[in-house]
Amino acid sequence: MKKQLLFFILFLFTFATPAMARSYNIDEVQIRAWIQTNGNVLVNEISHYTFKGKYDYTIRSIHTAGHEGVKNFEAYELTNKSAEPGFVNQDDLQSLTVNRDENTYSADLLSEDEEKSVFYTYELVNAVRSYETYSDLTIPFFGTDEHHDKTLQNVTIDVVFPESIEPSRYYAFMHDRFGVVEEKGAEVVRFTTPESPLYSLTEVRVLFPSSVMTLQEKPAAPMALTEAVEEENALAHSFYEKEEQKQQLETILKVLSTAACLGILTVFLLRFRGGPGDASSLLHHDPLYLYMIDRNGRSDEYAFLAGLYSLIERGMATVETIQSKERFQKDPEAPDETLQFTLNVKLRKAMECDQKLIKMLFKNRKTFIIHDLAGVTKREIKPKKGAHLHKKVRYYQEQQQEWTDCIVQELKNDGFFSSGIPSFLKQLMLLTGYSFILYAYTVDSLGASTSIIYGVIGLLLLLVIWRKPKKRWPAILFYIVSIIAVAMLYDTHTALWLLLFISLNALLYTLTPRFLLSSEAAAIKADTRIFKKSKSTPSGDLEKWMVHSLLLRPKRSAPETHAEPAMAATAPLAYLMLTNQEPVNYIANTWKWSTPPGSSSYSSDGGGGFFGDSGGGSDSGGSDGGGGGAD
Repeated sequence: MKKQLLFFILFLFTFATPAMARSYNIDEVQIRAWIQTNGNVLVNEISHYTFKGKYDYTIRSIHTAGHEGVKNFEAYELTNKSAEPGFVNQDDLQSLTVNRDENTYSADLLSEDEEKSVFYTYELVNAVRSYETYSDLTIPFFGTDEHHDKTLQNVTIDVVFPESIEPSRYYAFMHDRFGVVEEKGAEVVRFTTPESPLYSLTEVRVLFPSSVMTLQEKPAAPMALTEAVEEENALAHSFYEKEEQKQQLETILKVLSTAACLGILTVFLLRFRGGPGDASSLLHHDPLYLYMIDRNGRSDEYAFLAGLYSLIERGMATVETIQSKERFQKDPEAPDETLQFTLNVKLRKAMECDQKLIKMLFKNRKTFIIHDLAGVTKREIKPKKGAHLHKKVRYYQEQQQEWTDCIVQELKNDGFFSSGIPSFLKQLMLLTGYSFILYAYTVDSLGASTSIIYGVIGLLLLLVIWRKPKKRWPAILFYIVSIIAVAMLYDTHTALWLLLFISLNALLYTLTPRFLLSSEAAAIKADTRIFKKSKSTPSGDLEKWMVHSLLLRPKRSAPETHAEPAMAATAPLAYLMLTNQEPVNYIANTWKWSTPPGSSSYSSDGGGGFFGDSGGGSDSGGSDGGGGGAD
């Protein structure tokens, strides 16, 4: 999983690097819209761009709502950058070739690392809806869809009436996150906003007397003018409420982020429970319990070895070295010798978990050889021999999981492990992150489709996490999806605080152990920590020391002890380690080589034992406000 996550990050950087090589900004947008007496609206726009890198064209997408079509769209390069809409001289304009794709217009404009200004002019057909008592002009200049994929700075919108109207006789509203009605005049009403964030709505609405619309028919109004004004006032009140809710959300996120930091610190300090530790006392503990406590209940390819040496420690089995059988002698990577275990106890007299281990490995036999667990050898990969071993490896892994689950439950029953608090906290962290993102979507006025998409995906991942708590990938994917979801928010401040909280939440989730250790288990963990750091060589039982070193994976080299032939009888594992014949690593490699082509998992037939004679081989086988594109 660590490799997969690394590859994912590298994948993102691979595609991010070319995208960062060039960029553009829209520093200012000036719009002037003249209301025509026939209901059309003539629009002039000036957009000031700063290009970094090479671009071939700019893009302007016209929102399809609020009118019945666009006509006479033209684009020009503006050489006089100080000119304003309505006051542009023809000599300052250089015509640009325009191409249309539905409601999106691209104007050919060659630019490279420079500032340029573009003048757009077009007419919106029947943009004004006139009624008997009033007229309604609503124009969403920049909408919430993918065409508005760039933040526009310093937007000014002037709406010009066909004739003078007293400011008290009309109403003006701006639907924009930061926008205001800056000036109400008899001839012009001005709207401004410091920025129009990407994917956010920048829309103006003017309710004015219909008497000035002399060339339009005037049916009955769908609602009274007072009702329309009250509707806008209610919308504004809802907006201010959501702003207050966002402030409250940011305060809560600050508090929870601080709590998450304290939680991370607490989890870090928990690693030092159990006192200073004593490496010498470690050799007196059961190797299986040491193994499970060290890994906090998770198992790997060394689990069965820990179980076997636990049986040996309790006098239930013995071990010796034997020569590898013919199948492995043909493989140059296979060790020449391996371990054979002999059972000294009857199955019915063993404890429940021991019975599972014995059934899994010995299969009604007295002896078990480590190479019995081998999958496909290196020399069998290319000729595709040993195909029947694919299911056998999978079956063994499933049996091992059942056995390790039994050991974990036994440790919980004995009071070494406690899962209640960690499990509750992890579920709380997931639900908190999920809930706050959905709440942020609501107060940030994101579209319902965005909330539904994240809500469904997030919920499905939560269900997978709860159904498969041992799997790590669902939680990793959940937090990746959540971080992407946070990036969709309009409000930058809320997004930053939510991103910080989700990141700390993910880190705390990752660091929170699967189990809390009892005082005794914490002391053993402390002993293990000191044992791993110790650089001293064993002065007593070399075999025990080697068993614990192999299972606990200390970062140190093996002792400089010469391997005598007699050691194979008295300290078989130590003998193999000192002669570079580590028995489990090779077996683990054969499991990796045994993955069926084109598949990462495969099902078991649920049959009986199969790990028999290890010597037997087998031969069967763009944006609203503008933008650019480059070739």
